[in-house]
Amino acid sequence: MSETFENVSIIKKANVYFGGQVTSRKVQFADGSKKTLGYMQAGDYEFGTEALEIKNL
Repeated sequence: MSETFENVSIIKKANVYFGGQVTSRKVQFADGSKKTLGYMQAGDYEFGTEALEIKNL
């Protein structure tokens, strides 16, 4: 995976969970594809999702 992304838009509005311990933002690429960029402070979290998610740590 590349260390930088070119020609992307980041949606300002953050999704905030667990009292601000976990946040994420949507990143949209020039080709229309989307990814999520998130930050998690140390801790144990359990999420329910509608679709499979892959987290790179």
